[in-house]
Amino acid sequence: MYFIFLFPLFLSSCIFFYVLKYCILRIINSHVFCKKIRVGFVL
Repeated sequence: MYFIFLFPLFLSSCIFFYVLKYCILRIINSHVFCKKIRVGFVL
């Protein structure tokens, strides 16, 4: 019985963490990309 309640919670938490990880990776990649552009302009 508890499994019926736990499964959607588990699924939603997995999706949430996946989206969070994806967003963090995008932010890190964009920061690195901006730094590369700045270094390119300086050079």
